[in-house]
Amino acid sequence: LIIQCYWRGYVARKRTWGIRQSLFEKQQREEMAAANLAQKKEKQRKFEVERRINPRTVRDFELLYNELETWRQRETARVERSAELTAEEKRAELTEVLAKETKALQTIDRLKVAASKEGRAKRTARMMELMAMPKEWELGDGELQSVHTPFTTRARELMELYNGLATPLLAVDERLDV
Repeated sequence: LIIQCYWRGYVARKRTWGIRQSLFEKQQREEMAAANLAQKKEKQRKFEVERRINPRTVRDFELLYNELETWRQRETARVERSAELTAEEKRAELTEVLAKETKALQTIDRLKVAASKEGRAKRTARMMELMAMPKEWELGDGELQSVHTPFTTRARELMELYNGLATPLLAVDERLDV
């Protein structure tokens, strides 16, 4: 009876410890999943904010234009619904809304010009890199061989010259050396 009593106690403690361990592991997994979800949401929020602050793609600009239009409609509706305002006050409010919208459109257009210049520079750099890359020829045994042709060599030289001249903050003498 005594051995049986100790054995049952041991088995019960072991089973209880296993249940505690599984509950602890389940809680850890849930906390980790919640932390990952929060981190993912924060990353998405930062991406959306960055997208609005520094738009680069057509979709980013569409988003800005749509948000501006939604804001304008909301403000116009708010002014029109306002019963306390006289006709002249409403006109003044609508003029203010128009001025804010105009300023926002100018800002968006400035961002669009900057994004266009950056995109053009990236496309130019990428095109020069592609032209300067060695040609890949397949050998008889299926192996690829890189071959520098006179055209790719010249393209590499011109790319280096372009990059040297495009480097900002160069003195006149340094530019002449390039």
